Amino acid sequence: MLEIIENLSVLTDCKFELIEGQIYPKEGSDPILQAVIDYILSPNFDINEIHKIYDMPRTSISHKELMRLLSIMIIQQIDISKYAAYFENMEVNVSAFGAFRIPDVTFTLLENTQYNEFGQTENPISIIEVLSPATEEKDRNQKKIEYQNNENLQEYVLISQDSYKIEQFLR
Repeated sequence: MLEIIENLSVLTDCKFELIEGQIYPKEGSDPILQAVIDYILSPNFDINEIHKIYDMPRTSISHKELMRLLSIMIIQQIDISKYAAYFENMEVNVSAFGAFRIPDVTFTLLENTQYNEFGQTENPISIIEVLSPATEEKDRNQKKIEYQNNENLQEYVLISQDSYKIEQFLR
């Protein structure tokens, strides 16, 4: 399953998450249909046709700009001898079955970062999600619950890309 997700990511330039045995686009709320997965992996795949079959959400310009600014601010302030910050590229394990999420920003302690056999971190200390209309409900509810189940997580931050609003949840 993880190999399929990697192939989908390379072919579509989108990020995918594995939850409860189903593949979801990172910015979407519905699982990818098997027929769409088969089409993407087929030799007939055309990236320009994918939107006719399934709405593959793309990251907005606001989200990209906010992530650019966040990365600059975080890199300037983080103690890189103690912490690692991963921007949209760290899979966070959310279950014993290898299900994972890909937060917008994940922080770990360098001396204590643990990975499972799939290369997913198991002990993030802080996670930041940038809210979009397509993901806000999932970020506020489903992901928040999944992340809270990780006893190492100390902070969950939600940042609105459409208004001046930041919410911080501390353990």
